[in-house]
Amino acid sequence: MTTLHAELCGQPGSRANFARQARDWLTGARARLFPELDRALTTAGPSADAPDDEETPWGPPGGVWARLLIRQQPQAVGGLSLPFSQRAWRRTLDGIDRDHPFQIRLEMTPLGPGGQPAGAEPAVLSVQRSQHDPRWARFAAQAPPGLAPWPRAWADFLREQAVATGADYGHVTDDATSSGTALERAVLGVSADPPGIPRSREVLRGYSWVTIVAAPLAARLGGAAALAASGAFAEVSPLPGGSGTGGSGAGGPVLLRATAELDDYRGPAVRRVFGVLAPVLLRGRPDPEAVSGSPVRLVLDADASCALS
Repeated sequence: MTTLHAELCGQPGSRANFARQARDWLTGARARLFPELDRALTTAGPSADAPDDEETPWGPPGGVWARLLIRQQPQAVGGLSLPFSQRAWRRTLDGIDRDHPFQIRLEMTPLGPGGQPAGAEPAVLSVQRSQHDPRWARFAAQAPPGLAPWPRAWADFLREQAVATGADYGHVTDDATSSGTALERAVLGVSADPPGIPRSREVLRGYSWVTIVAAPLAARLGGAAALAASGAFAEVSPLPGGSGTGGSGAGGPVLLRATAELDDYRGPAVRRVFGVLAPVLLRGRPDPEAVSGSPVRLVLDADASCALS
């Protein structure tokens, strides 16, 4: 089992739209992607502060410990960290319009029979405005091994949210992190706020199991019909809108699912997708050392620009 990561990026266009999209993502993803954790948090009392020692229980056996992190500044440090409670959750969601935060992050840690964390990493939901261009927003979810057994359900949720938000980029994969897609990390290095987010209509940030390609990039690739005819994808789904289409008639974004199941996306399937998407992909030769330590679904021996020659 690996860590599953989902992400959408787009331009909400206004504070009110950002607030609405942020609330929809945080509440929808909690309920749809982590239903067991959602049920536990809905009925649980407030989480206590995390204990300093390894012996003290974090909460009731089989429960969930959670915390909220809210940052008002673009820097990925500092901010307000507080244990989860129903009141804090409601106040955070209700205050997005007024406070216009740069980041809201919910961490949810399942507890084992002794009330201790059952795994090394929490499940995470987050919304974040880009420090490079705050008009852009990033909506993400991450599940450690064992907490996301249905990648197809994540793909369905991403599709629905992409339509609702007019997203210009998105992915579901097990080789991305909060520091960027596998391709970004391999070419650009690790970043707390990937610089490619505001360029999502100019350069494709990666080629994941599920990838949403912005309308201008899809048009450069020949549109949904050409992508379907390539035979490289199990699904090619045109999406309405996109935050940058502006009613120009250029068509909307396109959702691509490389293979029927995530586990099938490897080897030749990855190379086929890379070959089709190379004209719009982030360029630069990947550095295998930059993504060592865990498997990545990348073509590590080719630069996208070289694939065009």
